[in-house]
Amino acid sequence: ADGPAVVDGDAMALRLLEAAATDRTWTVAASIESDLALSSRAAAMPHVCEVMETAVGDRWLSVALALASTLPLPAVVGVEDSGHLVLPSRDREGWSLVGDGAASLVAVLLAGLGRKGAVRQAGGWKRRTSIAPSDRSRWTGGGPLAEAVLTAVQATLPEAMDVRSGGLEAEPNLLLVQGRLGEARFSLGVRNSGTQAKTSLSARTDDPALAPRLEALLDAVDATLRPALTPS
Repeated sequence: ADGPAVVDGDAMALRLLEAAATDRTWTVAASIESDLALSSRAAAMPHVCEVMETAVGDRWLSVALALASTLPLPAVVGVEDSGHLVLPSRDREGWSLVGDGAASLVAVLLAGLGRKGAVRQAGGWKRRTSIAPSDRSRWTGGGPLAEAVLTAVQATLPEAMDVRSGGLEAEPNLLLVQGRLGEARFSLGVRNSGTQAKTSLSARTDDPALAPRLEALLDAVDATLRPALTPS
């Protein structure tokens, strides 16, 4: 339909990359909350040389993009699905990386000049839910509760392939489970909020047809963790 629409940071980054100069190679960093379809589509673009996954927050996007941002003309994009981008900004010493909502808006509008069609969502599927209140000290990203999550993954998605689990240095309580269902990628994340008494669960896939399977996985993990994390 015509008219205004709400889009997220993933859609904004996709528009920028579609309009990006192709005479240089681009480096993209996206947080673990971003649409998996964004990273899949970005990696398939001939002018994108690297797509990285980071912890949530501008700080970690900037850390991942630090080396590429030292080039004379940095071609980098950092993505937070919450609705803004980390982009190069001129300063007295050359370039720095800034997460600025107004600058993101202007960049996306400029990327749309001369292009037909609305800014499109990346095309995958993602859902988040939270256990709140949560005794965050009980969730560490490892131990028996993490093993219970992995058991739930195996029981709910028995045909999943290339399943691997781990975390990120920047988020010590994160359990990130990634794998494939056929040709599609999926991801499950469990992590404590840094500011609220809650533990967040997120599921993603780059194939929206798998949404019911990932919904079932998220429900199974919620049923596993909620009784253990809810304060008595």
